[in-house]
Amino acid sequence: MITGISLSDAKKSKVRRLPFLPRVDFSIDIFGKKIRYTQAPLSELMYNLYKDGFTKENAIKIMVAQISEIRKDEK
Repeated sequence: MITGISLSDAKKSKVRRLPFLPRVDFSIDIFGKKIRYTQAPLSELMYNLYKDGFTKENAIKIMVAQISEIRKDEK
């Protein structure tokens, strides 16, 4: 099994980021299907909602931004 790992600086985020909280993106390609797991910290979402206002629209906007930033490196 060939393994690769890399370390790089995080890119600038559109939403306020708490640098000590991990963002996770993990994918498995098996039987021609890709299974992908992405996780953004809930406390980061709550912090952004506190700063921007607790509305459904803000929550959706922040969640979409977090997930798209995490998955941006996909090729």
